[in-house]
Amino acid sequence: GRVEIGNDLFCVPEIQGQSGPWLAVDGFLNSSSDWPKRGVFGFLNALLVNKRDAERLIAALEEKEYPGNQWLPEAPSDSYTFAGEIPWHPAFGQPVEDDEPGGLYNDLIKIDRQPSIKTEILSHSFSWESYHSDLNRAGSALVPSRDFSQRFNLRGIPQSFSQRLPDNSLGAICLRAPEDFSGCLLYIREDLLREYAGARKLIWFLWGERNLHGYSYSNPEWLVKAHREHAVIWRRIVRAEQLSRAFQTQKPKRKVTKP
Repeated sequence: GRVEIGNDLFCVPEIQGQSGPWLAVDGFLNSSSDWPKRGVFGFLNALLVNKRDAERLIAALEEKEYPGNQWLPEAPSDSYTFAGEIPWHPAFGQPVEDDEPGGLYNDLIKIDRQPSIKTEILSHSFSWESYHSDLNRAGSALVPSRDFSQRFNLRGIPQSFSQRLPDNSLGAICLRAPEDFSGCLLYIREDLLREYAGARKLIWFLWGERNLHGYSYSNPEWLVKAHREHAVIWRRIVRAEQLSRAFQTQKPKRKVTKP
């Protein structure tokens, strides 16, 4: 089988009546339907990388046999900051002691027999655990990284994980998974992301696994072999300039929206 990912997942002209374009920067989707005992899950990763390392990163993403096990940088997690105080409260995105500025979101991707590649991710995970409260079920949401939010002075919207700019225009939208899926997706407005990226390249990497369910005791040998050989893995790599006109230009221009 094949997993087909449409371009409209990455670059969306409009979301819920809000004009963009909007670019996806992080996400996880897992099919939740029990029929026909088949499932698929996938991770969406948006990576900012220096122009000189872009092709080397793409080659590594294509060749890595199994891209899991924390090989890629992951969004830091925050469980106990009050959601209404994201992203401005000092406790949100608190850097580790002796960490470099932006160290929460900058990481090295290790490449066999080659120098590691420095990348930056653009998201932060809000991971409140609902068992702490019968009233508060919010959690497992994605918000822009603290660095990104501070750059544009973003503020959270009440009863939402989306964020606005000082001119009251939307800068980031967090969406729950569609029907028959679990997970969430984070979108950032194209002009803001282009300005933040500067001279760096934006590369999308999607990957996940196709799985079969319903075996009562143990998986058949052919399925065990498929997992062992990583035949269940699917992936797709997309350069931002393939879908985003803003990333095809040298000088980004921010769209000004009146409040």
